[in-house]
Amino acid sequence: MKPAIKIGIIILGLLFAANAFAAEVVQGECIEYNSETKIIKVREYDTNFSQNKYGNPTSIESEFDVSKAKMGANPEIGDIVRIAYTIEGNTQSMSGTVISGGKQAKWRGTVVFAPDMMSAVEKNEISLDGMTWMPWSEGRWTKAKPSPR
Repeated sequence: MKPAIKIGIIILGLLFAANAFAAEVVQGECIEYNSETKIIKVREYDTNFSQNKYGNPTSIESEFDVSKAKMGANPEIGDIVRIAYTIEGNTQSMSGTVISGGKQAKWRGTVVFAPDMMSAVEKNEISLDGMTWMPWSEGRWTKAKPSPR
């Protein structure tokens, strides 16, 4: 095998390996930060950078526990923040606020990954008053495997 092909294969392998450890990322405006509980609430931005260098605000509001985060300074309301996180273990919990038709609703949910990370089950609940919760959505995913040749 030619050296150029070997080097190409090695580089390609390294790129795929690097993607295996990629973090999830959210970017948006800090709309609330509690310095005691270390919970930050972010209005998420989209990835349309042609109109705004940070993207455009969406109706998605998400909360993150940043108690173990490495931060240079505490965020302030109005700051644009970027949060990169990794999923540890098999369960990811999430919560936020959905705004639709001018009405707000709280949501919460979990995604439970199979031990081999080849499938997952997601369950979400929604609350119109913040106290009474009802099922909102459920999804099941299976990672596609390449077909044998």
